[in-house]
Amino acid sequence: MPRLRASSIAQIFNALECSSFGLTSFDVKFPHDKNEAAIITFLPRPKFCFRIGASRDSYEHIYIRVSPGEFKSEDFQTMSSFEACVAQILPWIHRISEDLRVALPDLPELARFRESLEAHIKDTVPDEDQPFSADEIGEIDSKLSSLEQRLKELEERHVLAEQELAELRGAV
Repeated sequence: MPRLRASSIAQIFNALECSSFGLTSFDVKFPHDKNEAAIITFLPRPKFCFRIGASRDSYEHIYIRVSPGEFKSEDFQTMSSFEACVAQILPWIHRISEDLRVALPDLPELARFRESLEAHIKDTVPDEDQPFSADEIGEIDSKLSSLEQRLKELEERHVLAEQELAELRGAV
């Protein structure tokens, strides 16, 4: 596919700049030797890619290949124009956000924390089927009261901060 015009390249960069991730989260290439006019890769997850291309024999058949797709991991769509391709960049970025939100973290620290928490619970709770003792109920009640007091303090600070902000706005 021939090189894109400067204004077409600017349309791609503008769409990426308007995204919630910003331009620096993407690698954008404009290859000369393929059917593809543009390849946009999401740097934190390189498997997320947006490609604009056209068939070798006819530039009337322009397409996008995107990952993630609308409901599949990858979609291929024939488009009516280059502008229609660019218009699909922001929905693609929105799907990336959705996939990142639901992705479960695969962190070794999380696994170690979970193991230590489960071991702690196992060590402190001798028989989980037994009801709480009077001492345990008292300890839980004390901790909940302490937590409630702390939440009230935080709420009061927040109200105070809002009042201070209102006074500052009034002064300006």
